[in-house]
Amino acid sequence: MERYTVTYVGHDSIQTRLLVPFPPAASVTEFIAELSKRLTKIAIQVHKADLQLRIGEPNGPLIDGDDLLEHVVLTPRDEVLFATSRGQPSSQSQVDAVPTPVGSVDMP
Repeated sequence: MERYTVTYVGHDSIQTRLLVPFPPAASVTEFIAELSKRLTKIAIQVHKADLQLRIGEPNGPLIDGDDLLEHVVLTPRDEVLFATSRGQPSSQSQVDAVPTPVGSVDMP
């Protein structure tokens, strides 16, 4: 069992920190389900399907649900995880938000 520090960043940008003991061999999806349950216990209503897990900062690298925790969080005591809901401003980095110009296609 490892201890993971998770900071939940709500739509209002208020941050809530949680310490979540969890088996490192579990999937990120299982961890998100536990995190959702714990957030609900402290009156933060989230849908686990909307939660995204990132590492290092709120706009840090997105962690895939199929990965195992032990493969993506190498030092749980030192690395901070951030949970955000899909679609909220803090869950989209500025790089992702830059529009890409599309050239015209000539049809024969």
